[in-house]
Amino acid sequence: MWQNPELVSGTASRSADAPDRISVVTGAAGGIGRATVNALLARGDRVIAFDVDPSPFVQSDHLTPLAGDATRAADVETLLHTAVALGGLHVLINLVGSPCTGRFEALTLDDWRTGFELNLTSVWLVTRKLLPLLRATAGDRVIVNLSSTLARVSDPDTIAYGAFKAALEHLSRTLAIDLAADHIRVVAVAPGPVSGTRSDQQWSEEQFGRLNPLGRFATPNEVASVIAFVSSTAASFVTGCVYAVDGGDSALGVGWGAPRRLGPLS
Repeated sequence: MWQNPELVSGTASRSADAPDRISVVTGAAGGIGRATVNALLARGDRVIAFDVDPSPFVQSDHLTPLAGDATRAADVETLLHTAVALGGLHVLINLVGSPCTGRFEALTLDDWRTGFELNLTSVWLVTRKLLPLLRATAGDRVIVNLSSTLARVSDPDTIAYGAFKAALEHLSRTLAIDLAADHIRVVAVAPGPVSGTRSDQQWSEEQFGRLNPLGRFATPNEVASVIAFVSSTAASFVTGCVYAVDGGDSALGVGWGAPRRLGPLS
């Protein structure tokens, strides 16, 4: 296991009251990712925006864009050392994922492996690599994983994606118990379809938004605001749970593909 002697000894730890907590956001260039980065910057965090294409971001005193693939160990090692150079890590937000659509018999082995790598391996690898740094940093520390309403409702068109996100929620709950002794929190945030993202491209908001109990899709900022809350010191007693940001879809209990089409759209 990688260890930095200065961090382990505590010399690089930062105060829990420091206004510039250090945060990592993976999948930062997506719609939810950009909104999350902006929300963290607005509250004073120093943010590493990690993505295969970080071009939407401009380097500043509080923002470090970093190119990399969250499924590649060498790239995640670079992410680790970038956070070490900033002095620690308080918040890790895992947003990398892929819709992985298709019914069971239509899915290829490549589809399955790619979806598994993006939705689960990325979270495991980044968390595993950065966990020693989280442990060595003082104050409130938290891991936030992006799940989906489809982890809890059935939709044949997204069977693999739903399975991956259900596994991610189990991982989040169990890791929260495992890391409780270290006072590291783990929370999942589970949106339904979000406007301006790939889910909006797959399921038209004009067509399907009206079927949501609140009559529309979420905005990236609405999801980011919940991520910002659960990763803040205001949520310091929140761990081992899933926050749904889906306008009541999970309460309704149906997905966004075939089950929706069973009913009228008018």
